[in-house]
Amino acid sequence: MKKSYIIILVMLLVGLGSCRKDTTELVNPDAPFPLLYGDYSGQFQTVWNGINNAYVFWSVDPMDWDKVYEDNLPVFQKFDSMEYVPMEKFEAAWVKVVGNLIDHHMAVRIKNLRPEPEAQKDQITIRPGSIEAKTRDYYHSSIHDGSSFHDGILLNLLHMQEQGRVTDLDYNSFELPDMGEYIIVYAMVEGCAYLHMSNFAISEFVDVEPDEGTPIGVASRIYWEWRAAAAAPTTRGVILDNRSNTGGYANDLKYVISPFINEMVVIGNTRTKNGLDRFDYTPWAPVEVNPAENNPNDISHKPYVVLADVNSISMGEISTDAVSTLPQGWFIGERTFGATGPLIGFFPMYYTGTFGSSDGGHYVYTSSNMFRSLDGRIAEGIGMIPDEEVLFNDHADEFWAGTLDNQLEKAIQHIGQAQ
Repeated sequence: MKKSYIIILVMLLVGLGSCRKDTTELVNPDAPFPLLYGDYSGQFQTVWNGINNAYVFWSVDPMDWDKVYEDNLPVFQKFDSMEYVPMEKFEAAWVKVVGNLIDHHMAVRIKNLRPEPEAQKDQITIRPGSIEAKTRDYYHSSIHDGSSFHDGILLNLLHMQEQGRVTDLDYNSFELPDMGEYIIVYAMVEGCAYLHMSNFAISEFVDVEPDEGTPIGVASRIYWEWRAAAAAPTTRGVILDNRSNTGGYANDLKYVISPFINEMVVIGNTRTKNGLDRFDYTPWAPVEVNPAENNPNDISHKPYVVLADVNSISMGEISTDAVSTLPQGWFIGERTFGATGPLIGFFPMYYTGTFGSSDGGHYVYTSSNMFRSLDGRIAEGIGMIPDEEVLFNDHADEFWAGTLDNQLEKAIQHIGQAQ
């Protein structure tokens, strides 16, 4: 144990002595924070160096990270001389450091080492993606008067069911570990096979026997109902509703793409960091999806519409982009959140991705991979662009009242025109 502390301290001394983009030295940002720093300037330098080494978007992020260091180090050095640092001042300082980074998965949690005595907390969390998304003129929350967007979707489907436009409505809500409440909805909407999920977690239940009396058994039944309806010869088209889908398992991509292709497709490319320098990258690797082995019919010709909005995040965006790349695919809705980089890295091995401790002095949750669309676009911090923009805010009051889902109506209309 004593030997490991010596190694950490040597790394710290070497790393803090050289904080420029051409350095290949590593300050271990995963070490316990009392060993890394005892003051605000040390905390700042540790986090700055960790992001300098781990951040996967340096090739596309316009941030001058060296200038961030030069401009902000004096602020934290001033904090070192203060008896207390007010939480409001502490948070404002860190927003200036990380608030404009384009990684929309990013969450930076920092512990105030000496907050004012009356402070109600000693940690802050900064999410650059949320800061940016709320500046968009079409931004809307996924919550309204205590109801979630998923509640609104179901309310509108029930209204359409009363009108005779929706049949076979089936849905379930239950708790999933690490995801919280999970919602899945299937319906036949004017002859179109419709599926909505709050997250991507199909991998959790797809192989479970349907209707076995458990929540995941019910979820399995609902998913396979959608699959069977999509394959039925009389079905006019398919709708995947990714609105307010906050992401999940990347492996789920095959469950919403494979049934609708008859040959292998490439839907984009990914790469990650491969070294300590900012521009050390692996080559781009294709993201391939193969056809499902148990497709009862070739349904690759059926119109396939994906709905997404500003609150569609991560796999809610990657799957949206994947559907839109298909010959029969069409994306309707809004420019999405912009958190497209997968999170599969392990910092101590790959020098990329999340580092720190959630209950320590710092914790930086960040993407480990960069995703590039088939047409060469890197949408991190921007979001996926719809083929047809239909803004939720144009009919928000009617949506929350359950009387009109204008984005779903446009999907139905598109399928009718595409047949």
